[in-house]
This record gives sequence, structure tokens and C-alpha cells, in this order.
Amino acid sequence: MQITTSDAAIAVDAQGSGDLVVLHPGAGRPASDLADLAARLGDAGFRAAVISPRGVGGSSGLRAGLDLHDYARDVAHVIEALGGPAHLVGHAFGNRVVRCLARDRPELVRSLVLLGAGGLVPPACDAPAIWRQVITGERTDPARIAAIQEGFFAAASDPTPWLDWALEALGSHAEAAGTPLAAWWDGGSAPMLVVQGREDRMAPPENALDLRTRFGDRVQLAEVPGAGHALLPEQPQLVAALIVHYLAAQGRVEPAERATSEPSPRYALGYSAPMVRYLAGRSAASRARFFLDRLDRGMRVIDCGCGPGTMTLDLAASVAPGPVIGIDIEASQVARAGELAAQRGIGNVRFQVASVHALPFADGSFDAAFLHTLLMHLADPLSALREAYRVLAPGGFIGVVDGDWGCDVHAPPVPVLEATRPLTEQLLQRRGMQTRLGRRHRALLREAGFVDVVGSASVEAYGSPDANREFAEFNAGMAEAAGAAANPGVDRELTARVAAAWRSWGEHPDGLFVRLRCEGLGRRPGG
Repeated sequence: MQITTSDAAIAVDAQGSGDLVVLHPGAGRPASDLADLAARLGDAGFRAAVISPRGVGGSSGLRAGLDLHDYARDVAHVIEALGGPAHLVGHAFGNRVVRCLARDRPELVRSLVLLGAGGLVPPACDAPAIWRQVITGERTDPARIAAIQEGFFAAASDPTPWLDWALEALGSHAEAAGTPLAAWWDGGSAPMLVVQGREDRMAPPENALDLRTRFGDRVQLAEVPGAGHALLPEQPQLVAALIVHYLAAQGRVEPAERATSEPSPRYALGYSAPMVRYLAGRSAASRARFFLDRLDRGMRVIDCGCGPGTMTLDLAASVAPGPVIGIDIEASQVARAGELAAQRGIGNVRFQVASVHALPFADGSFDAAFLHTLLMHLADPLSALREAYRVLAPGGFIGVVDGDWGCDVHAPPVPVLEATRPLTEQLLQRRGMQTRLGRRHRALLREAGFVDVVGSASVEAYGSPDANREFAEFNAGMAEAAGAAANPGVDRELTARVAAAWRSWGEHPDGLFVRLRCEGLGRRPGG
């Protein structure tokens, strides 16, 4: 379709139904750059509309003297014609356009997704030389291809998807990109997801970090490994999953039977270095024997909240050659899991970014679902269980594990730790963590529709010199990380005392710590 303005005709390719998402490509780039992402958004229940900016594809109105406000007005006309407000996705030059619109017409904008968000920190490459090659070089000249690789793609990526450009539009787009920073950088007051390629040399990661630092909680930052400035042809599945999850969390209304709710997808315990080491040290043999014992070769398994993937790989070994999928909302953990699988040469497992409240799988896709210490971190655990029920085949089973902090054994008593334990629990509860959810497993499983529900328990115990020192150092490191981050409600002096108390306990010859792990099993009827 075409949307006509007073001085232009803007070509728009729209698909899907649901909340409107308008996508804008980079300078001189065709709408086809965003076609795969638009299709994935359509499949996820959004109406995705990709704009061809002036001078690209079937859009007219290209002329000298245009600035970002002019291109932003074109987007505004599209939103008004399609029935906004809309979520906006802007890639490279397009991210400047959508930020400008969010400042000029905030009533039209629900949220912003920025891909390759440069403009503040200079490129970490010879940008003028690269652009000269793009514009003047022969299409398949090795020097031109090398320049495209250097400027827009990660070292291991294939640059050939970007051999073709709308060269006649580049001059106008470059002129508009020179619009003063103050007119667009902050994106008004709209919430933002910034998707940053780790190997982006044209728009270095420092740009994204500035946005996160300057605008705080209004900005969510997701780093994409193995991607440069192009992003979309390099890591299409990961980028799409990040965007779908973010947009779904902005308040999309879905059918009642599939409604999801995840007001705060952040992990309450954070991903400090001590926590990452702790998560990476877990094994299914020590923490999920009740679940492992029910697995058979060839089963299809999903691990929800897989973290760095160590337990997922254990599950994969148990069901090989059956396929195992690990999902997590934290892209950095998914990347770690994928790297670990590659290192170990395990071929029947894959990892992807996804929300447990909106799993991107068809009904009945799995024989078993595993949720380890996930439900206690969710505002709506019942929603997650119902989604797990949906993707299980009739007769499939679910295993859940969550800690319960209500009956810890901690000996000998340490005054500082005794005094601060309730405060720590309250702080985590304010961040959305349900520290005593384990005791509710059976009721939640039954409410989600599972039958043959049984409960069991194991313990996480530390009582040897080496184990105690390691556990004490983990807790001390967590306390220090909380203090260093200057989290609201956290006193730095107190966290230092807590860290010292943990280390002192770790050296005590009589030290013992025990925490209950509640386990639950349920089955989807049928089969």
C-alpha cells in the first residue's frame, strides 16, 4: 500500500493483526532488510508495517533539504493511516527517525526499539572510506565487499545480503542524519529497548551504554553476540525474540486463554560475577534427580529459565537423540549456554531468548518441561505453568523446583546475618522474588490443569570446609555487588559488614547451612 502525504508517497508493507508495530530501515536500505523481522512479529500476534523511506522502493518525495523531522512526519502519517499509536522499530538511520518522532509526536508512540543506535560516539572504523566504497565501488568488487564487512558486519558474518543499496537516497538520508542531536537523541519520554551488536563498529556499543546510563530504567539494553551494525541478517532469530518479548511486556492485550503477565522480567538476584559462577556450577544430577529419573531416550524436552545451560545439557544427555530446547529472557545467559553446548559438542540441544509467558512453540511440542528456580522469580507463576501445559503433549509431564527460605538452618548463629536475613528477604520480595513459593507448588500445578500432582523435597546443604568457604565467598560477593551497584534500599556499609560476616562463617569449623528445595511433578491429562 501507499500512504500519501502533502509532498510524498510512502510505500508500506503491512502484515499480521494486533498491536501496530511500524518498522523503519537504515539509510539507503530497502524494506526487505526488515521483512523477516516483520514476519516474525506477525506470527507473534502483532500488525507489522515496514516503511520504505523516501527514495527507496516505491516511495517518492526525495529532495534536498530534508531533516529528521520530515522523515518523522512520514512515519506519523503512516501511523495515523493504520490506526495508532504504535510501537516503533528503527534500524540505524531509522532509529534516529523514530526517536525524532517520539519527541515530536509522543502521543503516537507506545515504545521504541533501536537497532544499531549510533549518533553520539564516533564510529570505530573509517566511515568515510567505507561509504565511498559503498557508493562508488562495483557491486561485487572485493574491496567494496570488504568495506561492507568492516563497517556493518561482525567478523564471522556474511556481508553479501547488503550488496544492494538505494544509492540515490543516501545523500538525503545522510543530510537528515545531521539533524542536531538535541532534536532526537532522548526519544522524548518513550520507553526504549536498545539492541546492540557486540561487534558494531559503525555505531559502537558506547552509544547504547550512554542511553542506558543517561535515561536509567526507561532503557533496556540487550547485547547481541556475533553481530555488527547490520544485526538483522546476522542474528535474525535472537533479535526477533528480544523484540517480541519486549513488545509483549509493554501491555499487549491477548486472548484470555493465552494472556501473559510479566511486569518485571529482571532476575531479582541479578547477574553479578558471583551469581554467574553459582549458576554455572549447577547440575541436574545434584538438583533435579526427581526429574531426570523420569526421562527416556528420544523425549522432547523444554527447559524454561535455562540460565547458562549447564542443567539443560545434562537433560540433553539423558534424552539423546531427543531434542532439548533451553529458553531464557536474558540474552547474555542464552549466549553463554550456546557457547557451552558448542564447546561440549552436544548436538541435540539449542537455546533461544523467549518468555515463559509466551513460548514460541506450537501446542503439544514437548514430552517434558523443566522449570528450575524459575517460578519464584515470576510475578505470575500460574501464567507460566499454563503456558508450559499448552506446549506439552497429552500425557507429558512437568517438573518444578523452587527454594523455600522459610526454614533455613544456619549454624552457628552470626548476629549480623541473623539481623539482616529478614531485610534481605524483604528486599528481594520488593524486587518481585517470591522467596517462599516452593510450598505452593502442588496447588499451583493443579490450578494450571495438571493431574497426578506430587511433591517432594531435597536440600541445598553446605557443611564441609571447602564447600563452606565457596558458599561464603558467593554470598559475600553478592553482598558486595549489591553495595557497589548502589541499589535502592541497600546500605553500602551494611553490605560490607554482611560480606565480612559470611567470610567469617565460612572459616568456622562448625559451620552448617541448609535450605529446602521444594519439588513438584504433574502430568497433562491424556496420552
